[in-house]
Amino acid sequence: MSSKQAVLGGLFAGVAFALGMALLMSGGTFWSAAHGGHPTLLVAKAVGPLSAGLVFGSIIGFVLARVGKQFSVPEGEAPEWFRAGEVLLRQGPANHWRGAMNYGGWLYLSNTRLRFVPHRMLQSQDAQEWPLEEISAAELVRTMRLVPNGLAIRLQGGEDQRFVVRLSERDGWRNSIDDARAAVQIGPPPEPGESGPPGL
Repeated sequence: MSSKQAVLGGLFAGVAFALGMALLMSGGTFWSAAHGGHPTLLVAKAVGPLSAGLVFGSIIGFVLARVGKQFSVPEGEAPEWFRAGEVLLRQGPANHWRGAMNYGGWLYLSNTRLRFVPHRMLQSQDAQEWPLEEISAAELVRTMRLVPNGLAIRLQGGEDQRFVVRLSERDGWRNSIDDARAAVQIGPPPEPGESGPPGL
């Protein structure tokens, strides 16, 4: 994720948030202005929230850009904590739900595990990881039952790990996790000279 993409994404989120808040807080003002009311009333009611949304969005974009620079691993490289033979398959910003709290950080998927690393400012929170063998499914869910940006990781023991990811990347995360899990279950191809499973 480039700095430009992060800032534009933040601005979009800020404006969308501002429009929603303006509609909620204005009561019937927007409706009456749009249906025969004075046009300046509609403009007056929209300017404040939109301005606040641009400021709010700019802050979000700046934070996302800084987070991306802090955690993002250049293509072809691997994090320093990777083990020998581990390959990075996907990475990106995410929030991790732990009980009622939502912690921001970076999500990594390798050919052996899924790992969440919280922001440096959250020093009280440790990184968490889940071997692919312990993941039974990756499903798309709604955050707070409303926003379609949630990703649920179902574990073999019945526990769920829930994340908030970018809406445009949610399907990609699910597909990447499913593909990685399938590769682990199938196992690596046999070495030259090795025989396949009995009966094949």
